[in-house]
Amino acid sequence: MVRLFVISSMQVVNDHMSPTLLPGDYAVAYRLPFGIRIPLSGSKIGKGKPSRGDVVMFPCPGDARSSCVSRVMGLSGDRVEIQGERLILNGEMAEYSSPEEHRSGLLLTESVLGMSHQIAIAGQEANRSFGPVIVGPGHVFLLSDHRDLSKDSRSYGAVPVASLEARISMVWVSWSWPKEARSALPALRWGRVLKAVQ
Repeated sequence: MVRLFVISSMQVVNDHMSPTLLPGDYAVAYRLPFGIRIPLSGSKIGKGKPSRGDVVMFPCPGDARSSCVSRVMGLSGDRVEIQGERLILNGEMAEYSSPEEHRSGLLLTESVLGMSHQIAIAGQEANRSFGPVIVGPGHVFLLSDHRDLSKDSRSYGAVPVASLEARISMVWVSWSWPKEARSALPALRWGRVLKAVQ
């Protein structure tokens, strides 16, 4: 009952939310912030609203049996735009730290509208742009922390708030599997054990 309605664990299998979540992470998904879904009815009790910057779990568009994870970047009424990999929210362009080499590209810290978190991009040559779009009522605009590896609201559009299932709050354990010798045992990433997701 606790896993169904309050808190559960999810395994990260790809780099779509890197560097926040890495393959081999097991993350805590806290369900109460977005209400309790009544079995067999499709409705919820105690629906909550997400905050900008929340990392959320929701049914993958086009495959509701799978769960996807992305970060809430645009709320209802927000204007979202990306110019050459630079995020612009409500007319304010995000500020970025100097890029560092990362396992899947370049690592930067993105700061905008009072929030700050790390993102990754494939490389400076990617230079992708999007929008602008206005987020509709009752929806949120989601972006992956690795901006060039996965699909997010830039491809499938804004996501209804009612479809959000849980907020990802913490990585409780993380395993690094060797790329070679698949039978080898994984190594525990001690620095990621009980790591808060921000």
